[in-house]
Amino acid sequence: MKITNFMTLPLALLSTAMSLSNGESNEGGMLRRVVINDNPKETVLTLKILNLSYRQPFSPFFIMVHNSEAEPLFTLGQPASNQLAQLAEIGNTNRLINYYTNNNPKGVKSATRFHSMTKAGGTSEITVSVSDEYPMISIAAMCENTNDCFVGLSGVNVTEGMVFYEPGLDAGSEENNESCDSVPGPFCIGKGNQFDRSRNGEGFIHIHRGIVGDGDLDKSLDWRNPMMRVVVEKNE
Repeated sequence: MKITNFMTLPLALLSTAMSLSNGESNEGGMLRRVVINDNPKETVLTLKILNLSYRQPFSPFFIMVHNSEAEPLFTLGQPASNQLAQLAEIGNTNRLINYYTNNNPKGVKSATRFHSMTKAGGTSEITVSVSDEYPMISIAAMCENTNDCFVGLSGVNVTEGMVFYEPGLDAGSEENNESCDSVPGPFCIGKGNQFDRSRNGEGFIHIHRGIVGDGDLDKSLDWRNPMMRVVVEKNE
């Protein structure tokens, strides 16, 4: 972006003005100052994510910084993408990262993975850098002791001081049979295959109905919404 501050400038001096570097001036003409800023100002923010559930650890988060031209991570009432379904069912962020980095990068500044899970009652701090060009974030993580529950934010313009309370969402990609053959979380270790896909999902993203205790899962794994709190702070 170029900002040029000048009084009435003769046409003969126009090309000179446009070619000057930061801080230079044309002493012989009427040009006073030329300021060139090719790097939009970036703001570094910390997302403090609190897991509000009792026994539902969050898988490592997928994190994307982008603008409105990027394909939304998810939309309530619409089917989950295959990439998001992978995250919601088994906590895998690789397909999302590859999709937004290589297959459909339009409007995307970065697509990455947080390094660790967020235990029930625990907090994770994620640093993001936003700017005028890329002011939005999207995040998502699996609620591990479920079939396809996840928490997330999709396409949010974040600024310092914002606080979000978010429910557990059902990806709709897998039926909630509560079988340890299809639940990868720590509750099911040693109790089933864990990574089988039960399929037969509802077909659209909606508020999750929780754990009812129909299968292998204990009702103590249930929760009441909201499931996640996100506080946005400026990183000084």
